[in-house]
Order: sequence, then structure tokens, then C-alpha cells
Amino acid sequence: MRLKIAEHMVASKHVSPHVYSVDEIDMTKIASLRAKSKDEFEKQYGTKLTFMPFFVKAVVAGLRAYPTLNASLDGTNVVRHKEINIGIAVALDGA
Repeated sequence: MRLKIAEHMVASKHVSPHVYSVDEIDMTKIASLRAKSKDEFEKQYGTKLTFMPFFVKAVVAGLRAYPTLNASLDGTNVVRHKEINIGIAVALDGA
């Protein structure tokens, strides 16, 4: 699996432009909401509430607000997507 991920990452560098950007935001309200909800969330779902769902929700809201960002390249053609599909890499036990 790691080999396939590495191959895809290398191919991605050759196909799509990559941009590095850093921004700062005030996470005080999100941290407060998470702190209030984390125990009940863990009890209900059996897993810890991280900041990731909040980040994903913000990304989806941004893509809905600016749909031209939800695009990919097919050769030299820009393909704009109607659906929003987000993939997240996670660590596997024993990997």
C-alpha cells in the first residue's frame, strides 16, 4: 500500500501544479466546541473527536462557495466536478 501511495504522489507532481500556502486562523471557538463535545462523541461513536472533521467541513464549505476550485486535469483539459469527494490518509495499525 505504501508503494502505491508513493507512486501516486510522484505521478501527481508531474500532472498537477502544487502550491504551498500557509494561513493562520483563530481556532478558539472550534477548540471550545470540541472540548464540550468530545466525551459524548467518544461515548456515542467509540472514537475520539479530532479537529479533522472541522477542517473537512470548512473545506467543503469553501469548495461550495468557490466551485471552480473543485477541478482536476485530464491531459490539458480542466474538468470541473459537481460532487465533492475528499480522501484522507490515515495510519493503519501495524503499518
